[in-house]
Order: sequence, then structure tokens, then C-alpha cells
Amino acid sequence: IHGTRATQGFGDTRVGMALHLRYMESAGRGFLDRFAVRISERLFHGIFVKGMIEGKRIFPLAILPQRRRGTFADFFGINYYTRDMVSFTPEPAKMFVSTKVKEGSAKNDLGWEIYPEGIYHLAKRYHSRYGLPICITENGIADAKDEKRAQFIYDHLHQLRRLCDEGVPVLCYCHWTNMDNFEWAEGYTARFGLVEVNYKTMKRTVRRSGRFYADICRGNAVTDAMIAKYFGKGGRR
Repeated sequence: IHGTRATQGFGDTRVGMALHLRYMESAGRGFLDRFAVRISERLFHGIFVKGMIEGKRIFPLAILPQRRRGTFADFFGINYYTRDMVSFTPEPAKMFVSTKVKEGSAKNDLGWEIYPEGIYHLAKRYHSRYGLPICITENGIADAKDEKRAQFIYDHLHQLRRLCDEGVPVLCYCHWTNMDNFEWAEGYTARFGLVEVNYKTMKRTVRRSGRFYADICRGNAVTDAMIAKYFGKGGRR
């Protein structure tokens, strides 16, 4: 893409990839569980990151011909939603990996753990590895009753603030999603929207979390007044 654009007279083209990353943590302290994390990381993240960023094919794709190697991206895009607790299983059909949600953790409507710290750890890891600026290209929560979304937004933006304070260049944050939508596996059942959609009438209604997000965008900040308005006295800071 860089080469093609250069032949057309464009020298400022920025190219990158966006990948669904999960923060993976060992469910136990043993070697096998830690090994399962490494397997899961490689199959879920590694083969795609290495291929797209470095042009390098790693096992199990290493048998294919290799092309040019280098660093071909100008930014690193992250789609982040949850954490997986990973453990070893002796079942080859499962690639020796078993995942579960941490017991007692907060969850969204799909049963995914709400773990804001994961977005910090993943962005920190891949910025340290490649030195590329970070784009959060997806981050959101299935929450039909809109009971957790405002806090979800606040907590994840707080983690991005940590990154910025530590010198990690976070170029953008894109919330998933503007309106309730069709999800690949869940169809219309998962409500990710800042705006609620009535699928019978097609009426759109801005959720309370949507108004909170609008206020953040408008002021480029979260103020004490916003905390009191959207969270009350028990709001987290």
C-alpha cells in the first residue's frame, strides 16, 4: 500500500491493522497453565501480529514461503473487550487450551468479563515491542439495560489516560458502537449501542451512557460535575 500510494504522489499515507486482542492470564500458577497462555497468545494474536506488522510467518504458518520482512505498519490498532483466564487441557482438539471467565468478576450481557486494565497492558506491550502509536479501534460493552456502560467507558478511558501519562502515544479511541447493531455470532441480541434501536419501529433513543460519552467528547474531559450527574455520590474516580 505504501508503494502504490507513493507512485501516485502520496508520501504521507499511514497504514496499520486492527486486531481483536484479549488479555490472557494464567488461571493457575503451574507450568502447564503458563504454557497454555503462550499457545493461546500465539494462535489468537501472534500469527496475525507477526504477519501483518513484520511480514513474518510463524508456526503453524511458517511452512509457507516468506516475503519481505520489516516493520510495515504506521500504527497499531486494538479492538479490546475482555480478559480470558487460560488453563491447560490434555485435549488436542482444543489445542491444549481451556479458557474461562474469572469467578465473581463483573460481566457484560454476553458473559464476558469487564476488565479495564487489560486495555492498558495490551497497549503497553505492543507499543514497547514495536514503538508504534496506538489506536483503540473498538472498545465497548453489551449492556441492554445501560446499567454498566457509563462506568465501562470511564474505567477504560482512565486506563488510556495512564498510558498517555507514561508516554505511550494513543492516537484515538473509537467506542463500539454508535447504535445497536448486528453482531456476527449474536445477531441482534447483543446491545452494544450508545443509542438504543427499536428493531420493530427503527426508533433511535440516546442512552444515558451515550449522553455521558457526548459530554466527554464535547469537553475532552471528565469533570466532577459529570461524575455527580452520571454516577452520583458513589461514582468511581
